Amino acid sequence: MNLNDKTKGVAEAGIITALTIILALIGVNIFSIVILLYPVPFIILGFRRDIKYSILSIIVSSFVLGILIDLLTGVFMLLLFGPLSVIFVYLLNKKEKSYKVLIITTVVFFVSILIVILLSGYIFGVSFVEHMELSLNKAFEVQLDMIKNMSLTNYEMSKIKSMMDMIIDYMIAILPAALIIFSGFVAYVNYLVLGAVLRRIGNRNIHVPRFKYFRMPSNAILGILAIFIATWIIKYFKMLYYHTIFLNVMIIVLFILFIQGLAVLVFYLDRRKTNKFIKGIILVLSVMYIPMWLLVSFIGFIDSLINFRKVKVS
Repeated sequence: MNLNDKTKGVAEAGIITALTIILALIGVNIFSIVILLYPVPFIILGFRRDIKYSILSIIVSSFVLGILIDLLTGVFMLLLFGPLSVIFVYLLNKKEKSYKVLIITTVVFFVSILIVILLSGYIFGVSFVEHMELSLNKAFEVQLDMIKNMSLTNYEMSKIKSMMDMIIDYMIAILPAALIIFSGFVAYVNYLVLGAVLRRIGNRNIHVPRFKYFRMPSNAILGILAIFIATWIIKYFKMLYYHTIFLNVMIIVLFILFIQGLAVLVFYLDRRKTNKFIKGIILVLSVMYIPMWLLVSFIGFIDSLINFRKVKVS
């Protein structure tokens, strides 16, 4: 790399650093969802120039955020999005298949979340689970105070209280599955935006499959069966936390099948050139109407075996 390239790399890293600081400030103070796109500029920088410029930019950006907001915010931003940005650059430069990119980046971001959760628990002296339980209890106490004004009997109030306690226990139990699904969402959104931006600036080597072409690898069903068998063994021998493990595995597997089933639905709606309004209603009902979840998940399961759409996993 000659001096001119190095100068351009450093200049581009400076621009990206300034852009990500602005992006993070908007995310922290105005639109929280924007913060999820914080890694995209770093990934583009590393892909266009070199991974070392991406790493430098992440460190400087996090350091400045630590000064502008607070030290912990800077540290947490670095821990959350630094590894994700670096692994994205590495996988894109290696030209890995899209499904591998999504799986690996999901795992990396999930591990980063766990590290931040453990670190925050150590610093503040209250674990994330305890904090979540306290927050849910407070929220439900407010609801109970409102319900008390409805002239319900003590028996009805106790039933409602028991149901709320059960909901809290359930929400805490499925936290691992929720974090994994969230990690997958963040990885996919960054991959999607990244692909769109790179194509816009002339890099057409990045292929991010459109949602309607989403399909698990052909050997995924065997993997799912193996996981189910392992989970049933854990349940059968009543090993530690077997109920929680089984519940989380079920949720993750059903969610993946649901996503594939939804992709099948979108594929055929587009193929039939369905009116956008009607298409929107069908998709909203598929997501919001609980009985539809199982049907869509079943479609995803059948598609994973038969491959209705004749889609090749890229």
